[in-house]
Amino acid sequence: MSDIVPVTLITALFCEAALIAVLVWSISVADRRLWPPRQVSWLSQIIVWTPTIAVFGGAIIVSLIQWNALGWPLWLRWTIGLSRSDLVHGPVVSLDTMSQHVSRI
Repeated sequence: MSDIVPVTLITALFCEAALIAVLVWSISVADRRLWPPRQVSWLSQIIVWTPTIAVFGGAIIVSLIQWNALGWPLWLRWTIGLSRSDLVHGPVVSLDTMSQHVSRI
């Protein structure tokens, strides 16, 4: 295992925990909420987008480095991947959205 994987994984999990904590705080203490921000500034955008990019970037990096680390057979990986992907769910949503748009015309 590469040395970058644990560092990336810990960073991404820490950022994800922070984002979840902010959302839970904002839901439970609505009068002092942190999300959505009351006013948008460059600082609030940096504070929100930095952990978001770290989470998605970390997931991509770890996925590419640890590709098939579990040694699963190809048929199982494709079955799980396709069942959770936009290849299956995306067209349904797209067709539904398109039909709603066409019906308004």
